[in-house]
Formats: sequence, structure tokens, C-alpha cells
Amino acid sequence: MSTMNLTLPDSLRAFVESQVARKGFGSPTDYLVALIRADQEKAEHDEIESKLLEALQGAPATPVTTETWAATKQQGLRRLEATRSQ
Repeated sequence: MSTMNLTLPDSLRAFVESQVARKGFGSPTDYLVALIRADQEKAEHDEIESKLLEALQGAPATPVTTETWAATKQQGLRRLEATRSQ
């Protein structure tokens, strides 16, 4: 783990310290790490959502019928059986 120094205005430092106490973090570092991790997860989620939307907009829609579901189920059952027999 590496170290990073951070300079904050007094008002932000007071806010961080109050959040640490209010939310039960062990230290300001723990609080900041939690915020950064949450932001990292949001960025990853946003990227996945963007890629999904891009894929949906680029692919033509295919209607799903009862026959489609039946064929998909059969394909899944065949794959399951194949993995069980290995």
C-alpha cells in the first residue's frame, strides 16, 4: 500500500471528521478509502451499462417466441447433460 498526502480546507476537514465519527469509520483514511471504492464501483457500473446500451442499440431486435424459449431450454439441458457426463 502506498501513501498519499491530501490538503483540505478546514471546512472539508471538519466535515470528514464528522462523517468518520457519525458513520463509525476508524479513521479519516478509512472514510476516504470507502468513498473512493464507491466511486470506483460506480465508474465500473457506468461502463458496463454504457456497453450494454451500445450493444442494444447496435443489434436488431429479435422477437422471442414460445418456440425460441423451448429451443433455448433444450440447448441448455443438452449442455447441462454434457457437463454431467464428463
